[in-house]
Amino acid sequence: MVNSLSSVIMGLAQILFRTPFKFYLALFLVFGLRVRGQTSGENCPCPCADYQDKKLLPYSQSTCFSDIEKLRASLPVYPADGNQAKIRFQFLTWSSQWISSFIVGIITKEILNFKLEWVCASSGNNANARISNGHADACIEFWYETYYAQALEYISQKQTVVDLGDLGYPARAGVYIPTYTSELYLSLPLGSDSFKAYVSRGSMYYEAFTLPEVVALYASQNDTEVIQGLTQGYSFTPPWCNPWNSTGFGNNCIDIKGEKEYYDTELHQIIFNLKLNMTVSYWGISGMETYTQRKIKRREPVVFKYWIPEPFMSVLDYHRILFPEYSQECHLNNTRALTGSGSVDCDFPGVSLKKLSSKRIVTDDVNSDYFGFKSFMRRVDIPETEMDKLLQEVKNGTYNEYEAACNWLKDSTAWWNWIPEQTCKIGEVKEVGGACMIPSLSQDFNYISTGVRYFTIFLASIVFILAVIFATWTFVHSATPIILASQPLALYQMCFGAVISTSSTIFSGMDDREYSPSMLGTTCNLSIWLWGLGFAITYTGMLTKLWKVQYLLNSAVNKLKVSQLTNATTALIMIAGILVEGLVLGIWSIVDGFKWKRTCLETDAFGRCAKSTGFCHSDNTLSILVPLFSLHLLSMAYALVLCFKSRNIPSVLSETAWITTAMIGNFQICFMGGFLLYTLREDPTFFHLIFSFFVVLSDGSVISLIFFPKFYAIHFQNQGDFKKTATMKVIGDRILEAQKNYTEQKRLSAVGSRGDSAREIQSSPLGNFASNGSKYRKYLQGNVTPSNRPLRRRSMINGSNSQRDPAIGASSINMATVTTADNSDLGKKVDFRKYNRERKKDGNDNPTLPKSDTPQQISLLWSFIIW
Repeated sequence: MVNSLSSVIMGLAQILFRTPFKFYLALFLVFGLRVRGQTSGENCPCPCADYQDKKLLPYSQSTCFSDIEKLRASLPVYPADGNQAKIRFQFLTWSSQWISSFIVGIITKEILNFKLEWVCASSGNNANARISNGHADACIEFWYETYYAQALEYISQKQTVVDLGDLGYPARAGVYIPTYTSELYLSLPLGSDSFKAYVSRGSMYYEAFTLPEVVALYASQNDTEVIQGLTQGYSFTPPWCNPWNSTGFGNNCIDIKGEKEYYDTELHQIIFNLKLNMTVSYWGISGMETYTQRKIKRREPVVFKYWIPEPFMSVLDYHRILFPEYSQECHLNNTRALTGSGSVDCDFPGVSLKKLSSKRIVTDDVNSDYFGFKSFMRRVDIPETEMDKLLQEVKNGTYNEYEAACNWLKDSTAWWNWIPEQTCKIGEVKEVGGACMIPSLSQDFNYISTGVRYFTIFLASIVFILAVIFATWTFVHSATPIILASQPLALYQMCFGAVISTSSTIFSGMDDREYSPSMLGTTCNLSIWLWGLGFAITYTGMLTKLWKVQYLLNSAVNKLKVSQLTNATTALIMIAGILVEGLVLGIWSIVDGFKWKRTCLETDAFGRCAKSTGFCHSDNTLSILVPLFSLHLLSMAYALVLCFKSRNIPSVLSETAWITTAMIGNFQICFMGGFLLYTLREDPTFFHLIFSFFVVLSDGSVISLIFFPKFYAIHFQNQGDFKKTATMKVIGDRILEAQKNYTEQKRLSAVGSRGDSAREIQSSPLGNFASNGSKYRKYLQGNVTPSNRPLRRRSMINGSNSQRDPAIGASSINMATVTTADNSDLGKKVDFRKYNRERKKDGNDNPTLPKSDTPQQISLLWSFIIW
């Protein structure tokens, strides 16, 4: 409608405006109007014109096939599935393009399951550019030779557009005459009948239009009545012709009736270069068709320019005028200028109607939704006879273009061979009937292996059983000197701590196979709490045990008196260590506690989660691992320092060698375990396995190395030697070591009042003891006391009478009367003179206790196993 209006304005401008300025002003206005109406630009979002919207309305409001699934099942192959991927087709302005686009579009939408959209344009000009620039995806019925330069640029050079082959039926623009024209030529005054017959038979050749008699036949026609109600637009008149006059007056050339001037740029060049006595007037498509139909009805001579395929041409009997044979050379310099300048002096090209597509949707990727589209488009082949029938139905008003296309698809099975078989994507399976189906998802939840769970429970049960056995055994043998020397409270504490710590492995083995995420969040935090508190209970017991031995021995030797260290004091030390551990865990639980999280690790070809893992998650896992492991490592490092200081104390008194072995092994476990657990934190099976090994080795080694030596000593060794000599050797070595450190002899001050062990003097007490040989020896032997009364033994643990708590390893030592730990010899004095004689006899002036290599060998072996 816009183009017709612009043509009217152009005609009025030529008539009304005679001065050049006014004419060109009108031409400028008309050009501006035509640009706004033009919808064939390279970057066109291309809004559809009203008539295009009307043609598309049936397509958008309904579907062609009523039972699509039944139709798919009846096809020779199960069709490919586009999965609603979007494809945009160009919708142009002539019937054959609409029909073929509807045929392809219906199949694309309803059979192949694509989401189809339309992009309108006024011509095939720039169709390649629109596809290349992403404003459209495909074009049906592209006139290849007509726009050969564009096709060469985008298909061959830039390779952004793909040529998917010929559409099937041919297309060609041309100049046509009715078939009855040959009869009109027989009536011309051409001389002999044979020449008339010759001209009549050659009416389809352009040379016939060079005869003056033929030119006069057309030029003299009075078309005043024929053009009533019609509007002429642009016209082309070569310099040797007069402008066409509808009355026939003054005409000296044949006037060709055309539809739109911008379709016929080759025709102007053909007329100009062949010097033909022809003009061209344009009436729009409907105007040209109406004029031609009126002339044919009158059986009057008429020459018109049109193209095939077209509904109007499908109902006519016509001859096509043959110009010199087409060649690409003659069209190389097709300027498409309306003035007629250019190189074209041959016939219109026989046009290959192409199917064009964007390179984006032409793919060989079997996983792409567009995989089957290329195969389908290459197979589309609409025969010329079928297209002629469809065009006739449209021309006769039987159907519109959409209805004609839909009915043809329903009635014909020729298109069944166009349908590509569905190719299963990677991971899909083909069912009976050919349909590709997504297989049911068998997700790997990466649960903790059942075998691993049972195995770790078995390991934990070993620790539980050992802890119960050792605690029970300690209670049964609590009166024996070895158990008394080893402090039963600390032994019970280590058993209890091992049970608490090892129980954390049970909670770390839970997952969402059986429990809810909220409950698992609780078990995650409970697991770390049990492990941390269990460690604190176990190791504070060992630390206080070591520190207690050091404290009492140093107190006895350095101060020559017993300092009391009660069970309450040691209990407070243990509680303090446990509170520090609890404080670290409590702050972390409030700020950034564990939550249960399931994360997808792998997806299948369809975007579904195929493998996931569930684990205890913290926004900053290092916020708990670093402080907790640092606290544990520092605790064990301090314990190792105490072990080093107690290295000369017999194992029967302080278990130094066995505690050292346990500490070294657990230090290594904690150091390496932290890195391993952080690395494997998202692999539930390995995390649980490593964590369980870590805890069981740690707790099991501690209680085993502490209890098994005692068990062996009580049941398989003679305790008597230990009971008679252990305390003497420990205290004697300490005192003799102190004697050598003091060279200046001091006089022993007067003995103080009753109950005092010795008066405090300026120098070290041991120095005074060393300088007063006989008196001090008698003092040590217990023969005399400052008050001539035997000294009472005080318990070094709780200050009570030590009838059940003999002096072993600083358990009950009085510097005036040093007794053994033998309940049968309570009150028996230790003879240090005998001890000194044995030392000198052995040639060792500063002896140390004889040590067994067994603890050191076990320590080295245990360290090697851990690494």
